[in-house]
Amino acid sequence: RQSFWVSAEAGAEWTLLPDTTPQHINASRSINKLFTGDLDAPVIVHPPFHGDDGLHGLESEYLRAQLSRLVAATYISPTGALERPEEDEGDEDDDDELDENGKPKPPKPAKYQALTVVSKEYSPDVENGVAGLLDLEQWVHSEPFIYKDGRMSKVPPKPEEDEDEEPEDEPVDEEEEEANADENKEEEPEEEERDLFGPVKRDYLYGVISVPKEPNPEEEEEEEPVDEEPQELDAEALAEKEREEEDALKKPIEDDEIADDDPLKKKVAAWTSSVVNAIYKKHGIAAIRSVRWPGAVAFAANGGKYWGSVYLGDGLKKTDYNFVPIPAPKIQKEKKDLTEVADPTAANEKLVTRGEEPRENDSEDEQPDEDEEEA
Repeated sequence: RQSFWVSAEAGAEWTLLPDTTPQHINASRSINKLFTGDLDAPVIVHPPFHGDDGLHGLESEYLRAQLSRLVAATYISPTGALERPEEDEGDEDDDDELDENGKPKPPKPAKYQALTVVSKEYSPDVENGVAGLLDLEQWVHSEPFIYKDGRMSKVPPKPEEDEDEEPEDEPVDEEEEEANADENKEEEPEEEERDLFGPVKRDYLYGVISVPKEPNPEEEEEEEPVDEEPQELDAEALAEKEREEEDALKKPIEDDEIADDDPLKKKVAAWTSSVVNAIYKKHGIAAIRSVRWPGAVAFAANGGKYWGSVYLGDGLKKTDYNFVPIPAPKIQKEKKDLTEVADPTAANEKLVTRGEEPRENDSEDEQPDEDEEEA
């Protein structure tokens, strides 16, 4: 829906980036690579970032995917400032496929329709300044949410097969059966559909800090039994423990899942708000900064009459956990050995072609010569 033009430096030629795909967006979520500034440079990473030709993708494709993620996550506006445009009713009434002469009409040119337009009913509070815009409830997303499959819209489910039709019995491969079992085991619940103008405060929390409980001197101290020999975890157990801790950090947590009055949990929101130049109300600017995408800032001035979004950064998403590349896939099992059969002789091939049974003795050397049979 959007087009992005980029330039390496001021005064240089502008280049239109190619359209992105769900495969590129999902691949960009699994890698963490800085940009070089060369749009034709190959992106050599693991997991691989494939291009349209199946080889290494180019930096232009990687940049386009990152920009799509960035805009979808950080383009926000004050509540009520934008709305969906009204649909044109004139085109729907004209359903005739033929013109006055009875000839088929040419196809209508595609019209660009903006996703959002400025609302005429939006009335910012100019007198009180931007103090009311510091609440995250006063900001909403203005771009569609990108789901886990890399799309902005839900894919309709596949139609269910009729129960009356019995599937044909096919040979089952052990490797395919194991792969299907792993997929069913790791199947995740379906994502909820997100509205376009969803409040920013409903975004997943950036993190949750566990606050240690203060010791109570009145409680009796219980002596803990001391083990004679501490149990040491092997390498696999330590790796599994670290993996569980990282998965807990990556798991998205909503604001409603943790109570506000919980003294042992401190929530870190995905956005922070502050006022710049707060001496005069008319000159104050509300700045809403993204914690998840450092460098993304939304601003509002003159009580919300003027607002916008800007990004100055390296194009990478921030994570608190150490970035670890996805491990290589499991080594495939060796294929079963084929049963070897000796090649038939030319004489037996002729016999089989004529519909006769082949001779038991396949060796041409042991067959009697024609001269001996005539004698």
